[in-house]
Amino acid sequence: MRCWLHCGPGQHDDGNTAMIPQDAQEFSEKLAAFVGTHRRIVADFGRSLANARHFLKLAERSLEREPEETVE
Repeated sequence: MRCWLHCGPGQHDDGNTAMIPQDAQEFSEKLAAFVGTHRRIVADFGRSLANARHFLKLAERSLEREPEETVE
């Protein structure tokens, strides 16, 4: 399998010439699932950062206001 990934099919004379198509299809499916999962993770993280930025802005606005009454 390493030869197919590294050098491409049919480039060696040592009998390790290529993966069978079924293995290549399985690898392709696993890679697509892996990439899809990590894209979702990155998107979720981006949304979390946007939410945090929003709440920080709200906190800054509330600190800028003068409190009308304070309880001691």
